[in-house]
Amino acid sequence: PPPDYTGFVEIADDTLGGSHFEPYHAAVGLSEAMVNQLLFAVHQSGLLCQSLAADEVAELTDGAFSLTAGLLMSFDARLAGLAEPEAPLLIALWAGTPPQVRLGVDGRVAEGIDEPLIEAVFNDLEISIYVQLDDAMTRLTGILTDVVVRFGVERTANQTLELVLDGVALTDTRQVYNELAPEADLSGLLELIVDLALGQLLGDGTRFALEVRDLLAGDGGLPLYVRLNALRRDLGPTGARFLSLYATLCGEDEVADPDNATCYMPKRGGRALSVAARLADDASLYRPVEPPFDPERFDALPSGRARLAVDIAAPERAVAHVRVDGGPWSSARPISAGLLEVESPRLRVLGAHRIEVRVVELGRPATSRSAEVTVRVDRERPVVKLTRRDRLLVVEVDELGSPEDVALFAHASASADGWRRVDSPLRLPLDGVITVVARDANGNLSRPAVLDLGQPVTIVAPEPDAARAQGCAAAPRSWWLLLLGPLALRRRRG
Repeated sequence: PPPDYTGFVEIADDTLGGSHFEPYHAAVGLSEAMVNQLLFAVHQSGLLCQSLAADEVAELTDGAFSLTAGLLMSFDARLAGLAEPEAPLLIALWAGTPPQVRLGVDGRVAEGIDEPLIEAVFNDLEISIYVQLDDAMTRLTGILTDVVVRFGVERTANQTLELVLDGVALTDTRQVYNELAPEADLSGLLELIVDLALGQLLGDGTRFALEVRDLLAGDGGLPLYVRLNALRRDLGPTGARFLSLYATLCGEDEVADPDNATCYMPKRGGRALSVAARLADDASLYRPVEPPFDPERFDALPSGRARLAVDIAAPERAVAHVRVDGGPWSSARPISAGLLEVESPRLRVLGAHRIEVRVVELGRPATSRSAEVTVRVDRERPVVKLTRRDRLLVVEVDELGSPEDVALFAHASASADGWRRVDSPLRLPLDGVITVVARDANGNLSRPAVLDLGQPVTIVAPEPDAARAQGCAAAPRSWWLLLLGPLALRRRRG
């Protein structure tokens, strides 16, 4: 049986630290058992078997991620050279068992222990990573893991409900297949894949709008608004858990009346926060270099974190929600002494990232305002390779952070022009020493690549193709003379 809905609901008062009771007009309850039955049916239908292709990830993240083989080296240097950096990846996810959902109190249950409102557990989630090798998708690794996803629910400024991500934990991770790179550590990549998969599965479904006013106004001519009192866990008479939504129907006059404590909805423009955000500490983006990464190429490795400075005009009791590269919004984060700590597996990928910050006063969703910060995570040096082809010099650059935005500079010892911007290939002078460096979008310079034109060069003639080498071009000239000789003698006798 459902909980006993009495007409009054207890609301936690974030401003005063206590609680109060409010009347409501409607309550909807969804039992935990019903949710798990629904998830069992979804699992049986195969909808939890998903795949992430390179183009889908690019669209999902607004181009922030390129799901290619170059991404692999951001997590383990031993994967370098496994495939061409532009080779696409394919991620396949398969849920071995039906997921389970547990409803909590959405608050602290003991000292240092917080319980989320919704906790989803995916046991034996299999994740397979494929990479394109020789025009075919080849399985790189297969991993089994248990994933625990914690959700909270927030009320937004326009009176909608929105799922926010309270945290993701991976436990009991074991590798069931890895023949191409058995020593590689893909734990960081695994966290990123789960984060991207959550973004794809949830999508715009994280926000639930209640457009009852439009429905009633259109059909019955009743200009009513819906005010959400609370979304909380309740217990039935037998202890069964229910997710309960409480709402109040209000008229236009009641919504606009600030003395009406039940229905009043403050306008967004009435008391909005003034918010500005910036990166407070560039060092927070990085961690020290450790094996198997080469310190000659990497000055530092991505940490997956960022420390932001958030300037708020007022009031003091404000919290922030953050998301990275268009992913799900986080649960409320404290702002301590004007600093906000952001953590995301997406920040472990080299390149530019967009961090959105939404600040709101506790208990007053109408005060919500947003700010945006763009950071570039890249302490990796480009690697330059020079190839001489007659009087031309071909420059190849291996760059992970910004392969599409690399500048080349060259210096010739025989020239008085100094360093100059060049493009590959470049024409060589007759003598001297040529030095080439590459600079990426974050200002990282490669080690100088040097070519001494005074050194002897062995010119190798191009080899004939296989068909010619096995056919006419492989026959010595003497054999042609032996074959054509009798024909010449016949003509003379005739």
